[in-house]
Amino acid sequence: MKKNIIILALILIASALTACANAIIADNDEETSEEIVVIQADYPFYESAKDIVNSADLIFAGKITDQKYEYLDVKSEKGKDPETGLEKASAIPYTIFEIQVSKMYFGSTDDKTIYIKCPGGKIDDKTYISEMTKNLKPEIEYLFLAKSFKNTYPSLINDTQSFYDLNDKDNTELNEILKIIG
Repeated sequence: MKKNIIILALILIASALTACANAIIADNDEETSEEIVVIQADYPFYESAKDIVNSADLIFAGKITDQKYEYLDVKSEKGKDPETGLEKASAIPYTIFEIQVSKMYFGSTDDKTIYIKCPGGKIDDKTYISEMTKNLKPEIEYLFLAKSFKNTYPSLINDTQSFYDLNDKDNTELNEILKIIG
């Protein structure tokens, strides 16, 4: 059910972009017009650290080492998608973060590099901004909570409870999650 909500919310992003503004971006003393699109999605909110942990099938610590941008279809199967009910694919702009794993807590991978997709990014002359993409910083070591899908990159479980700065020792929710995952 939660997966259905996430996928449906991402599809809604493509058709109901919530805000649009023009910005002038300076690039080597040249001004170019770039369209800024703010996107929002309705993600599930988890009431407890246990619920947060139970929603993820991939939990690991790491730092972002690179990123790229892609349009990805959110429809998972041919014909009517059992998760979303959609019959046609819908491409959404994503930022694909390359993360160097420092510790794997839970998941079915031994990879030292994991790629995570988040709605938003820079494609063509448009910059799509979401809470996830604007708040993730390369220099910080995070605890990531993600959900895996067939034939695509894993996704963070939501925009506010899926990554935690491991240097924030006063974060109660982070400390509760770390106790659960050991």
